Amino acid sequence: MTVSPLSDAYQSAMTQNSTVKGVYCLIIRIHQNSLVRMGAFGDVDFPPGDWVYVGSAMGTGSTRLENRIRRHFSTEKTLHWHVDFLIDKVGPPAGVVWAETEREMECVVAEKLKLDKDFEIGPLGFGSSDCSGQCGSHIFMFSGFGDLIEILSGLLRSLGLRPNSGMPFK
Repeated sequence: MTVSPLSDAYQSAMTQNSTVKGVYCLIIRIHQNSLVRMGAFGDVDFPPGDWVYVGSAMGTGSTRLENRIRRHFSTEKTLHWHVDFLIDKVGPPAGVVWAETEREMECVVAEKLKLDKDFEIGPLGFGSSDCSGQCGSHIFMFSGFGDLIEILSGLLRSLGLRPNSGMPFK
């Protein structure tokens, strides 16, 4: 899997814009069965494979798209969200696909993955405790074949978004 770098001009523009909002899909590669302890959520066993976590960044400052994605790749953070505990256990994401949008798309993307035969829904409630939709979870195991970056990019395009892959910052 390759992660495409972004143009310097785009990275510079995104860095200067303090209100970039959007949706993202983290690709988390798990190499062996991993039991993840997540506080009140309990212990969750993740089998090996490629997992996709769907998140959004709809705020400013630390909750803008650039900073939210950067946080997921950082090893120095307070464990807060479900995905933080998973990443802390299995290592940083293998990649990310993201799109800028002012629309709330996190649940829409999760619903599309839930209905896709190449994805299996993960632990119920994972990453979706504040979800108002019928997603059930915001993490999915990829059980299909092909380039996951391309598959996720195609999914975002099907929703009228312009996907990017790689880090939205330097």
